Amino acid sequence: MEEKTQNKKSKSKGIIWIVIAIFTVVSLIAVNAMRPGGKSERVGWLEHKVTELWSADYQKFDGTRDASLESNSTVLRIRTRTESGTLAISIMDSKDNEIFSRQGLETEEFEIEVPKAVHIILTAQEHTGGFQIEYVQ
Repeated sequence: MEEKTQNKKSKSKGIIWIVIAIFTVVSLIAVNAMRPGGKSERVGWLEHKVTELWSADYQKFDGTRDASLESNSTVLRIRTRTESGTLAISIMDSKDNEIFSRQGLETEEFEIEVPKAVHIILTAQEHTGGFQIEYVQ
């Protein structure tokens, strides 16, 4: 009789641990999916973000990241460094209209006219390198 009680307690403890493990995994997945700034895999990611500037250097960036910038200026300078992989950029205005898009960014620098507030979306596939996007006077 005592052996049956012991087996039931052991099984109950095992089931409880399995439920806790499943809950933990589901919670981690949910938190990762809700993370602001997009979904991505990043290795060696060193990011700097302020009102008028967004930059990052990394060993690997795969996925999507986004940021909003604003300034009194209407000139946006975009610098990209590509060692491998692909990088694309989309820039949206405050009404979510795409105002600029470029695929296959290499190591380059250019300036574009934009509104005083923009939303930037970067999409990378196995990209190694970095970027700097900033309003300039």
